[in-house]
Amino acid sequence: MAKDAYRATNRRDILPQMVLWLEQKEKIFAFSSYIEWRLAATVTRAVRKKASAKTYTDYHWITLPKTPSIKRASLSHIAQSHGANDLQRALASFVSMRQRYLNVPRTPLPSSLVLSMWYHFKISNLHVDHLAILNNFDESVHSSPQRTAQQSKKTLPARFDTVLVNEIWDGRDVGLRGYRIARVRAVFTLPPDVTETIFGRADAVQQLAYIDARGLPEAAVIELGQIRQSVHLFPKFPKEVLKDPAALEWTSDMVLDQWAEFDDREYLTDGR
Repeated sequence: MAKDAYRATNRRDILPQMVLWLEQKEKIFAFSSYIEWRLAATVTRAVRKKASAKTYTDYHWITLPKTPSIKRASLSHIAQSHGANDLQRALASFVSMRQRYLNVPRTPLPSSLVLSMWYHFKISNLHVDHLAILNNFDESVHSSPQRTAQQSKKTLPARFDTVLVNEIWDGRDVGLRGYRIARVRAVFTLPPDVTETIFGRADAVQQLAYIDARGLPEAAVIELGQIRQSVHLFPKFPKEVLKDPAALEWTSDMVLDQWAEFDDREYLTDGR
């Protein structure tokens, strides 16, 4: 060690240089030990997350609360409270496509169908979770209607977050090709007995989401695992809109419904 420290000097006034070299080595060793400790903790945390996740891919996990926000919601109730006006057609289209994929008989959905619904879920992106310096970096995505808070009795505005959707499962873990921006209107599951009746087995599909996809003429029902991450949208306001008195009444919970042109800014979860 002493020889290594000496070789790092310029052979003049060597003692202060050797002490400084030794201090730098100690700091590097301490930081390396810290990184190893955090990496070990990350692996343990990742195992716990995967065990509790409801659905996951090679690059992210999605976790829902254990109890649904609404255990039995009719299609008409969801259409009215969540703005999911095309839910019945979109769900029937999804069921038909999945039945063709599974090569099972075409069995229609029951007329009295009720769904279990969740108002939010969490996404754990693995490329962020593997960075030891970031702890519990999860994203929350909301699809909740206007409602009254139980404790404060305040009226909570509706919130339907925007996300990146892996449209036909061909999007990669890096880049935007194969992804589309959409707004999550509802997250739900079919009753197990209904799933088994129309698909032949109860585990044929799991969590589903009803989305309004930007740039598409129709809404759609997708698997929850197709949602990659949250996305920020910033309205592009021309000058004439900013001068409009009616625009002053817009709020963050209504601007997505009032305006159609946006810049998209992703959360900094992937370093792009």
